[in-house]
Amino acid sequence: MQNKINLYAIYGVAHDWDDEPFDESKLPAPIIPTVTIENVTSMFRPDTFRVFEPGLSEDDLRSLKAVKYAIVHRLRTTGYHDAETEKLESGQLVYKISACLRLIRPMRQFAMRIHGALKDDGTLDVGGFDHPVNLMGGAVHSKGF
Repeated sequence: MQNKINLYAIYGVAHDWDDEPFDESKLPAPIIPTVTIENVTSMFRPDTFRVFEPGLSEDDLRSLKAVKYAIVHRLRTTGYHDAETEKLESGQLVYKISACLRLIRPMRQFAMRIHGALKDDGTLDVGGFDHPVNLMGGAVHSKGF
């Protein structure tokens, strides 16, 4: 079994100019049993996106490294066949939830869904990512889930 994760980057949980700043102690905030909104900075190391660097501009790489908050779906896969099905279902789940969030609270989007495996130390081994148009990534392809 392997711990997998799909996360959909969100621009932020509150604006700096809001009357009441967001209380980060409320994170992770559950949405449904396996989906939360989290501060995901601890999942990324300085070299997390190194394998993708040749296909990204500095701005695009900076956008990926700047992801702080995300809608997170955690799942455990049981085998390759199950993993592919679960990956698709997990990706669709975070897309649907993020679409609802964007209807309620439109926001800038510099990075989108990132997927991969969680390592024992809690960091993410990125398998791939989807991206807005500005992240061209011609040489960037998903390594799989």
